[in-house]
Amino acid sequence: MAGGFALEVEPSKTALLRFSSYAKRHIQEHIAYFGVSGNSLSLRTYAYQVSRVLLKEHTRGRFAD
Repeated sequence: MAGGFALEVEPSKTALLRFSSYAKRHIQEHIAYFGVSGNSLSLRTYAYQVSRVLLKEHTRGRFAD
């Protein structure tokens, strides 16, 4: 277990909701910490990349019923 943590995968809608809630909170905290003048493009790019990963995992069936 590299990094000292494991991502438990639960194939259901509740798992998707739980993960999307985590992703939203993570992005909000990231923006709160790194949100300075002139950094909006980087923050939008970061949020977009996180949403792409979430969509990719969803379409792969990780969160399928």
